[in-house]
Amino acid sequence: MISCHRFVPTILLLTISFHLVLAQVPPKREFRGAWIATVTNLDWPSQALKNPFEGKNQRDALIALLDQLIVAGINAVVFQVRPECDALYKSPYEPWSHWLTGTQGTAPSDGYDPLEFAIQEAHRRGMELHAWFNPYRAHYNFGSYPNSSTHVINQHPDWVLTAISSTRTLKILDPGLPQVRDHVAKVIGDVVRRYDIDGVHMDDYFYPYPEYNLTNQDAATFASHSRGFTDVKEWRRDNVNLLIRQIYDSVQATKPYVKFGMSPFGIWRPDPYVPGIFGLDAYNTIYCDALAWIRGRYIDYITPQLYWPFGGGTDYGRLQPWWADSASAYGRHLYTGNITTVGASEIGRQIDFNRGNPKVKGSIIFRANLIATNSGGVRELLTVGQYRTPALAPVLSWKDTVKPNAPSNLRAVQSATANLYDLRWDKPGAAADGDTAFRYVVYRFTKSSYQPSDLENSRNLLALSGQNSVTLPSRIDTTDVQYYFEVSALDRNNNESQPGGTLITLGTPPAIPLLAYPLDAEQNFPKGEGLKWLKDPTALRYKLQVARASDFLSMSLVGTFETPDTAVTVSGLAAQGTYYWRVVAGNQGGVGSYTAPRSFKAGWPLPPILLAPPIANNVSRMPTFSWTSSGVTSFRLLVTDNTLPPRTVLDVVSLSDTFYVVTQPLEAFKIYLWKVMAFNAYGSSEWSTEGRFRTESATLAEREGTLPNEFSLSQNYPNPFNSTTTIRFSMAERRMANLRVYDVLGREVRVLLDGMLEAGVYTIPFNAHDLPSGVYFYRLVAEEFVEVKKLQLLR
Repeated sequence: MISCHRFVPTILLLTISFHLVLAQVPPKREFRGAWIATVTNLDWPSQALKNPFEGKNQRDALIALLDQLIVAGINAVVFQVRPECDALYKSPYEPWSHWLTGTQGTAPSDGYDPLEFAIQEAHRRGMELHAWFNPYRAHYNFGSYPNSSTHVINQHPDWVLTAISSTRTLKILDPGLPQVRDHVAKVIGDVVRRYDIDGVHMDDYFYPYPEYNLTNQDAATFASHSRGFTDVKEWRRDNVNLLIRQIYDSVQATKPYVKFGMSPFGIWRPDPYVPGIFGLDAYNTIYCDALAWIRGRYIDYITPQLYWPFGGGTDYGRLQPWWADSASAYGRHLYTGNITTVGASEIGRQIDFNRGNPKVKGSIIFRANLIATNSGGVRELLTVGQYRTPALAPVLSWKDTVKPNAPSNLRAVQSATANLYDLRWDKPGAAADGDTAFRYVVYRFTKSSYQPSDLENSRNLLALSGQNSVTLPSRIDTTDVQYYFEVSALDRNNNESQPGGTLITLGTPPAIPLLAYPLDAEQNFPKGEGLKWLKDPTALRYKLQVARASDFLSMSLVGTFETPDTAVTVSGLAAQGTYYWRVVAGNQGGVGSYTAPRSFKAGWPLPPILLAPPIANNVSRMPTFSWTSSGVTSFRLLVTDNTLPPRTVLDVVSLSDTFYVVTQPLEAFKIYLWKVMAFNAYGSSEWSTEGRFRTESATLAEREGTLPNEFSLSQNYPNPFNSTTTIRFSMAERRMANLRVYDVLGREVRVLLDGMLEAGVYTIPFNAHDLPSGVYFYRLVAEEFVEVKKLQLLR
């Protein structure tokens, strides 16, 4: 049985965009994060799913999002769980988030816990999950929805500061109050104790940004809790520092393996502190002293939001090295904060630039849904470019560095899916420090033995798994190989064990496929037909290559298509072009050899060449269209006017001749566009190149004998009218004149006159048979004389 799938050949785009990137092997270890923003339903759940009864659909949407992130090579998600002193989890201290169910304080009706679910799904895929908290923000846009009676704004109004911008009112907890610091630390500590998270994360929302006009709202707090400070700015910075130190100490005391990361604004202080950098001074405006956290070593990683391209006053090329040097000097990790809106190519450049600096350990990209939906081509770039191989998160050397024990008894087990096998292994026992394996690394080699250096080559990394099993993919990366599999273990700090010591295979690769259609050297391959081959019962996937030359080198390659089907319809082939094609089959055990190439010639015709009318003015209003013919059976002629959108004037199909004579006159002094398509037994050509011409001026219907004393434009008659009306005007002397009709949007719908007129009184008919009912305007211009009148068409 032959099944068919249609593909558009995008391989050339990918080849051109990423050929330089593909020459570089991605690193084995790299933090590759993505922020999942829940505030205002940015990433998840969507506005449509913000309902207490949408639990299942919310879970399905989160699974789909994580799956897309895995495809893009992401190995960690930063999941926003507390956007506005609320909770996307079961909290004993704060109400359920408005952004989850649509009503603050209302739980999901089916009782599920989003954070618990997100952790389970992330870990199942071998991803880390860092819980993202906004420490102070209580309501981003106060008044946009009602706060629960249990919300801190209502429970402790004395803890809340109000800051107002030109567009919204912001409510934040007062960072200067000890009870606020204790509350925030208690909320975060509760999540660290009860949930199996990998990290705690906070972003740049500390004191408000300048547009919110924070002045003396916290003056009373400063007076009562100054701690000896006399400078309010120094005091505010210390308030933030105290909270961060308190959270770090709490995390370390509870679960030392949990990472604590901060993501501040991308500029600590502008020039001269960071030479050549100009912009917001976060140190003095939002009271964020990121260097204090690094120097104090009470964070594990710093992720400055470097949301700018290379060059200018916020040059990525200057900011990244400054942050890298600062973090490295005090033994902490830098994961740059990057943003999709700079575009795929810029993201790619920034990741490559990061990899050129050993002090940079990875990046976090804002934001997840824009990656998943391939906004700006970012997911495509990551998938086939910078993140095309999996990566292990880096080890934090100041935490546990004892390696876990290795897994054992690696084996293949028949999957529930037909013709598929799962790899399974036994979990190791606890290591010397008591830690057990938490996730696993699956390697795939193309030889029956390996060296230690092979374990460091990311090309041999197949997958990360949070379980002691994995369903192996059957994708075709190369040819003429048999695969050998190995597995190792990771602990919570991503220390890697030795491999299990057993290389296994999953059978032999499939045989060379048998090509079915077209036969070799086919001279008239039909348009829209599929390239087909016979099904091999041992094959799971096939790869088809189509090229303009039999060498299949990149410059001649039209497309590479991977499919489980046995036919592919390739779009974008050129008429009368000669092409070569070949197919290879693969399964979980390996990939076979390509078939010998076959050739075919596309049988459909080339586009006709237009002959007449030429590109010119003053073309007859009843032209004869003509074009060339070459072994075709029929033609289609399409003529449109030059309006937006174009209006079809003629659409003549099944023409057997290479000419067409217009039988009804075209409009006077109007631009027309025309093109022709050819047909034969094997399909249709592309449209010809487009012809263009302007018709000659209209012949006046009547010139009266009287000579007027002035220029004038009379009201049309009849008015209102049905289909045809008459317009009368006077020319006091010989002049160039034009008379045009416009719709209510100012679009020209008719040119009634454009040419030299002698003095006299004129009448001209206006036939509106092809126009819809409505109000129109007609305008007479005779050099400096201009007059406009309104007419009404009624059907």
